Amino acid sequence: MASDIGQAHFPEIIQRQIRSLVEALDQSNHPADPVLTLSQWRALITIGEHPSSAINAVGKRLGIGLPASSLLVDRLVQSGLVNRNRSTKDRRLVLCSLTESGRTLYQIITQRQRQLKLWLDQMDPEDLKALSRGLTALSEASQQRISPKEGYH
Repeated sequence: MASDIGQAHFPEIIQRQIRSLVEALDQSNHPADPVLTLSQWRALITIGEHPSSAINAVGKRLGIGLPASSLLVDRLVQSGLVNRNRSTKDRRLVLCSLTESGRTLYQIITQRQRQLKLWLDQMDPEDLKALSRGLTALSEASQQRISPKEGYH
């Protein structure tokens, strides 16, 4: 198939393939899912993996300081996904836990991760290597700045 398609068409084909994979992962399409930043997603997953974590522990796991982790948790609290509570053992500690909505969203995320792993486990090792090379190249391209003159296509 690749030899029949001009190289110029690959970006459009890949975009459709990625969109198709995302849609397949998102079969539970929840229009009420909150719009979160990547940092908020990472924090939500961290809190889900480590229930009742102190805010500074969440920050350490994410590689950020206490002020940034506190702001991140505040935004998740405002979104109704995380609770903040003082520790009963040490009142200086503020602990984070997922709300019912946060737990539901965390379960959806982990289910999507399991599904993606199942798909990857079914792939041929050579295809996995090629996919890894392609995703690495895409990640590197995403790190480059686009000048305003170039714009987005």
